[in-house]
Amino acid sequence: MFCKVKKNIFTIDRGDTFEFPLDIYEGSDFTCSKYYLKPGDNIYVAILQPHESFENAIIRKKLDINSDTDENGNPLFILESLDTEYLLVGKYFITAKLEQTFGSRTVISTILPMKEFFITGTNKHVDSKNIITNTTSVINNNESIWESLNGDNGSGNNDDMYVWEKI
Repeated sequence: MFCKVKKNIFTIDRGDTFEFPLDIYEGSDFTCSKYYLKPGDNIYVAILQPHESFENAIIRKKLDINSDTDENGNPLFILESLDTEYLLVGKYFITAKLEQTFGSRTVISTILPMKEFFITGTNKHVDSKNIITNTTSVINNNESIWESLNGDNGSGNNDDMYVWEKI
């Protein structure tokens, strides 16, 4: 489990397990105190594609008072390997909201504003019953599987099929 957080940008490898403590404070900038979840509180964490609504997030997790915590009592947002195993490599966003209930009134507060969340590594494609991995982190077309470099395009001449570029 390795995650880099640099300048509020999260980066993990596709298929890795990820744990992130949500350190919550309440009050103002001058008089804030640590907030611990109470019965009835829920935290909703979402990983979204660009231009996707919170409600339609591709990964949604709900945390409550019974969820795992770190050694300081902070709720842990945990992504299991299967959560990201089939995501395409690329840029996503992460955000979290706290839902509190006060009698009959519900208050929702954003506790983690929208941050960039990058999935790195290689893409995985499911084709029928077989899982095929690609050896690139960038797909330049709409297909997830590249043609075999040893393949033939039907003309019998493979010399003009691929243009190699030095990166």
